[in-house]
Amino acid sequence: MKESKEGRMFFATFFACPEHVERAIEKFVDEYEEAPDLARLSAEAPADGAAAERCGWCDRPAEYRVASGRQEIPEA
Repeated sequence: MKESKEGRMFFATFFACPEHVERAIEKFVDEYEEAPDLARLSAEAPADGAAAERCGWCDRPAEYRVASGRQEIPEA
């Protein structure tokens, strides 16, 4: 999971492979009590040369991003 803090709000994003995307969704719902947005990631490497995201459960290349649709979730 990646988090970046801005004031008292933060952005929560989970990255997952196809095998673990359901776990990512369940974890998001359990932690934030709202439905996440699910986005399929591009198979291409990021244009800026950054490393591709990895699954938070098995470290394989991530194919999905699970995040808040509003991108602002109150800090618990």
